[in-house]
Amino acid sequence: MPEVAQQQAFFFMQDISGFIKFITETEIKHNTQLIKQLLGIIVDANNLNLELQKIDGDAVFFFG
Repeated sequence: MPEVAQQQAFFFMQDISGFIKFITETEIKHNTQLIKQLLGIIVDANNLNLELQKIDGDAVFFFG
């Protein structure tokens, strides 16, 4: 069997706590803008310079 090269990887997923409750209890015109701002703050706080893979709902997936 051929030897397989191994690499270390780091996967980080951040989501917004209480997202579903927030979405259901606030007006859509307000919650859409606030969620965009919160996700932007999470992305901008990427001090490890991880690669942004995907934003899905309230979750931000980073890979490094």
